[in-house]
Amino acid sequence: MRTSLCVSLALALAAAACGDRRDREVIASTPASPTVSTTVPAPSPQRARVSGAASSTAGACPSLTFAVAGAAVTTTASTTFDDACLHVVNGAIVDIEGARQSDGSIAASHVTIEQVSVSGGVSHLAGACPSLTFTVAGASVNTSTTTTFSARCADVANGVSVRVDGYQRSDGSIDAALVSRDGKP
Repeated sequence: MRTSLCVSLALALAAAACGDRRDREVIASTPASPTVSTTVPAPSPQRARVSGAASSTAGACPSLTFAVAGAAVTTTASTTFDDACLHVVNGAIVDIEGARQSDGSIAASHVTIEQVSVSGGVSHLAGACPSLTFTVAGASVNTSTTTTFSARCADVANGVSVRVDGYQRSDGSIDAALVSRDGKP
């Protein structure tokens, strides 16, 4: 019985190592002993984590495909995002947690989109509150109804020193989440 159980167990483990993800029942018996049955569980997917700039972004939220640090990443309706999925664009800094797939890609279970920050004097101010565009430290900034202003939107003016925290767009500009006057939150 021990020999046939070992052979059956070895076959079940070999199938799992070759990509078979089903649970396997191993049954062994001899004329002198009762049947022994055990289940060899399918291996759990390998956990993966990768961080870096998103590239080759395609699809529509929540079903995206993109690359991070050379790894292909996919998101689905079951993927959780720390912030809006729409902030996953080429150039956005992301942190991905998920399951490594047999083809080496990562099925993302959680995505964190990192905010970027710039500080400096406002220039090239255009628009009307709350929808402004301006430049800070060479970066183009866009504000909207979702932007939080630590003071008042009307206080943003050419020459005023600000700190902007937000999400980078694929064109390199920043969608402002927070605009702080004088660089103080």
